[in-house]
Amino acid sequence: MTEPLDLSVLIPAKNEVDNLPSLLMEIRTALAAEHYEVLVVDAGSSDHTLSVLKQLKSQSYAQLRILTSPSHVYHFAWAGSHAALMDCT
Repeated sequence: MTEPLDLSVLIPAKNEVDNLPSLLMEIRTALAAEHYEVLVVDAGSSDHTLSVLKQLKSQSYAQLRILTSPSHVYHFAWAGSHAALMDCT
């Protein structure tokens, strides 16, 4: 059985290739003592956002989950909130 999560961080993103790596490293540092997940929901980026996220995931960022969504804001918020693993009871 896996340990329950303390926190799920949901980040909607579109064309954020220049910002996500530093943001994700800051989150990793700030939450180092926590059991958490980071869900990045890419909303149809046309830059290299997805490839950078996949590279970060492969470089041992185990807490990172990558989701893709059409660019409609309500849809990716829904997708992320339903994908979060944190027990909210």
